[in-house]
Amino acid sequence: MIAIQDQVIRTQYYAKHILKDRTVPDDLCRRCKRAKETIHHITTGCQSIVQADYKVRHDQVAKIIHQKIALNFLLTQENTLYYKYTPERVMENDIVVLYWDRTLLTDRTVQANRPDITLINKMEKWAFLIDVAVPHTNNLQDTHNTKINKYRELAVEIKEQWGLNKVTILPAVL
Repeated sequence: MIAIQDQVIRTQYYAKHILKDRTVPDDLCRRCKRAKETIHHITTGCQSIVQADYKVRHDQVAKIIHQKIALNFLLTQENTLYYKYTPERVMENDIVVLYWDRTLLTDRTVQANRPDITLINKMEKWAFLIDVAVPHTNNLQDTHNTKINKYRELAVEIKEQWGLNKVTILPAVL
């Protein structure tokens, strides 16, 4: 773990530029061949990994948040281990509706219409659009702002369409 933190893992970039290993032909990522193979690239940016490993990490975080919301609003009593929890697509009681990874249909076309979690309070007429991200530490603020901007149009549309008093975009950036 310390080697990763100190960025002394033998990546292509490290071997070529730090160790000056002449047998390393280039510093490009061995998987995607698009960027320099650094710890940062491997942990957050490699396109060949993003569809599998990053998605699993993202979904694990989102499941924890979903389960805590479901428990808080008494949508479930089952407090299972996070890695065994399987969110239901729709959970509802007299007070709230909780959606998991569901497209929200609007009258007008909206580009980003599928937040990770949507919580709607039917009694008080408010909603939370929750979208999870697990970026590298140097991208935290940019990722937060991107999530806010991404769902701004959807928030306006569902507020108007569903007659809500307030819609809050909650980026869960960890």
